Amino acid sequence: MGRLVHLGIHVEDMERAKKFYGEVFGWSFQDWSDFAGMPYLGA
Repeated sequence: MGRLVHLGIHVEDMERAKKFYGEVFGWSFQDWSDFAGMPYLGA
């Protein structure tokens, strides 16, 4: 099986989502909003 490359998760509360996914999966986040032209984070 290949590796996960892209997964979009739409959320209403970005800070809450960052806290949840950071705790559950150990993810850290990078702000890619300037590149995307909208609020957008890479994990």
